[in-house]
Amino acid sequence: MDALSLSIQLLNQADQAFYGPSWHGPCLLPTLGKLKTAEAIRPSPFEGYTPWGVALHAAYWKHRGAVLLAKASRGALSKPRRFFRSPADWPALPSPASASAWADDLQRIHEVHLGWRELIQAFPADLWGQAVRSDGVTAADLVFGVASHDLYHTAQIRNFGVKKFR
Repeated sequence: MDALSLSIQLLNQADQAFYGPSWHGPCLLPTLGKLKTAEAIRPSPFEGYTPWGVALHAAYWKHRGAVLLAKASRGALSKPRRFFRSPADWPALPSPASASAWADDLQRIHEVHLGWRELIQAFPADLWGQAVRSDGVTAADLVFGVASHDLYHTAQIRNFGVKKFR
């Protein structure tokens, strides 16, 4: 596959995992959009995570991926600004956890994805094979991994026992 085709495929993979439609089924943003605030803050009986917390975690790792991709671009891309919540990974939910706060975070999660897709589009196609971590993960691996992470957490959220998904 040539570098330009790979760039297009990576962007499609990222968008399918986040927006859908996808051949495998549910995707992250439509799943999150079906949740009411009370469902988004209900902890899982298995791991104790809330769908809202998982959504923030997924957005954070997309942000971390963006930082790595920008670094791997050899100066072609700017590093994204700081993640919108602190602590960044598994942040506390806003207090109070209201419907407007949930809507605001859904919008921020969407903005993180928009920034991610801009980086994928602008990434120098000839650098997709470059390692972005010391373990040899390439820039292309990173984009596929982030898409897989969105899908993993989509399934996790859907298995938290929310009746509309059963």
